[in-house]
Amino acid sequence: MRAPLLVVVTIAAALVGTSGLAACSHEIEPLFGDELAPPGEDPPHTHDPDPDDPSDPPDDPSDPPDDPSDPPDDPSDPPDDPSDPPDDPSDPPDDPSDPPDDPSDPPDDPSDPGDPGELPPDLECLDHQALNSRNMSGSALRDIVRHLPNDQVDYYCDPDLVTCAHEVSHGIHAYLRNYENPNSEPSNAFYLLHDRACFVVEPGIWKHEVVPYVPSALREFRFSTYVSGQSAWDDTPLYLWDEWNAYVNGGEAAISLYDEGLWNEGWRDQSGVIEFVAYGLAVGLAVEELDPSYFASDAQFTAMLAYFTRRSLDLHRRFADIDDFQFSTSDELYQTLRTSSAAAPLREFLIRTWGQQFHDEALDL
Repeated sequence: MRAPLLVVVTIAAALVGTSGLAACSHEIEPLFGDELAPPGEDPPHTHDPDPDDPSDPPDDPSDPPDDPSDPPDDPSDPPDDPSDPPDDPSDPPDDPSDPPDDPSDPPDDPSDPGDPGELPPDLECLDHQALNSRNMSGSALRDIVRHLPNDQVDYYCDPDLVTCAHEVSHGIHAYLRNYENPNSEPSNAFYLLHDRACFVVEPGIWKHEVVPYVPSALREFRFSTYVSGQSAWDDTPLYLWDEWNAYVNGGEAAISLYDEGLWNEGWRDQSGVIEFVAYGLAVGLAVEELDPSYFASDAQFTAMLAYFTRRSLDLHRRFADIDDFQFSTSDELYQTLRTSSAAAPLREFLIRTWGQQFHDEALDL
């Protein structure tokens, strides 16, 4: 009999560039101004505006008199900038019913490199709305941190922003598993940004059974920590996907910071994203052989695996083009996946499961 699914929260080991957990309060904006006023009261003013400023020039007698039907000027409006070009009279007026833009919204362009992109059509995800309003550097990190209960953020977050995204993702996954699981069976949960939380029922294998399905040529330094190690999670094979998605979300945070001109951390190892492609696909191979009925019937499992595979390979190609993220180990893993005979079982699995076109597009062949 298998042990029951553990719902304890794990803090991932062996993350590059940081050690320990610490509050990221340096990135948290405090409340100011009218947010401090008592309920139902206007915010206090430090002084009353003076309507008659003696330094103002006298009125020009050639100016037409004010139209008494015009609404009074709003004193909170900033003065016009004389360097601004005049309004184009052919432009239609703004629609007053349109809501103002939210500066915290991610960009609308689906081709934006930091956007995690479209989900496979057969991947079902829940709408997981933000649980706090913290402001962080970078749209991806801000998205991630806002989807964990506010009282848990400081426990998971780290002063290093990429590690913060990784660790907070673990916190979100644990919260979703414990409180939002829509399935009657033990399931793992994955937060994919943009309010998307996806659940996958745990297959009927042990994590240690994945080990022989990972080609030796693709076993990098995280293999002993996560795949052959972590015996406490042996009854939870999708623990490996939990780690995989945490590395992906850390990568999303790094790319977001870079694309938004906020990256100033210098070189950073992002090889976890490409390293976990082999470990994640090995889970698929193991389940296909050892729990064939589950593999054949659970479309959510294969859809989730397809998403992780494609997104990780896309992220790796972005990293390979940016000096601060280039790493020869990552490039070697990528080329081994694409062309080495050692990785042939993984490539055959891609073709067998999703077809030749998916294989060619995902591996850029």
